Parts: sequence; structure tokens; C-alpha cells
Amino acid sequence: MTHPNTVHVLNGQNADSGDLDSLLRGWGFHVRAFSHVADLLGTTFQYAEQGHRIAHTLLDLRGRSESPAELLALYRASSVTRKQRIILISDDPVQASQAEEHGMPFDSVLGSPLDKTLLFNALD
Repeated sequence: MTHPNTVHVLNGQNADSGDLDSLLRGWGFHVRAFSHVADLLGTTFQYAEQGHRIAHTLLDLRGRSESPAELLALYRASSVTRKQRIILISDDPVQASQAEEHGMPFDSVLGSPLDKTLLFNALD
């Protein structure tokens, strides 16, 4: 069984990204951090198919090249992850609008530098 406050994090590739895991743990979350999209998706789908609850998925795309719209589409296309809360952290404001244009909004979008209060509120 997973921890009820499990957060899956796709780590960004900038200097601030390493602090994210520590910050979440300090707030009482059980963090599963991933460096590769395939590992994140595989574990997330496996957890969901087994009936485990994941409180949030944070896609920290700061310094990464992945398309947030494509990642979000993968989550929304699967019946086991369709309703999962997904938070985007990005240093590129265009990334979030791409997902919105495809009719797939994120549950929350945070910019860079990361505002800890906004992140905390997004996790509530």
C-alpha cells in the first residue's frame, strides 16, 4: 500500500529542482522522484492499476525538453490516471498554454522561480 500523501515528481534539470523533494518531504509528503519520463509513467500507471492512490504528480519541466501537453495527454488518456491531480512547474509560460489549447488544463501551473506558498496551496 502506498502512503496516502504520495507525490510523484519528475525532477527538473535546473539548480532549484533538487530542493523540491526536500521541501515536499518537510511538508509531510512521501516523495517518489524520477529523472526519466518512462520511469515516472510506468510507476504511476502500475500504482493506479493496483488501486494505490497518488495524491499529486508534479511535472517539474524547468530545464527539460519534454512537451507538457504530450505528458498531460498520456495521463488524461488512461482511465486509471485520468482524474489524477497534475501540477506543472515550468520556466516557459508557453508550455502551459499549449496544454490549455488542446483542452487539457493542468490542475495548477507554477512558474520559475518557484513560489513555495503557491506550491503549498496547489497541493492542498
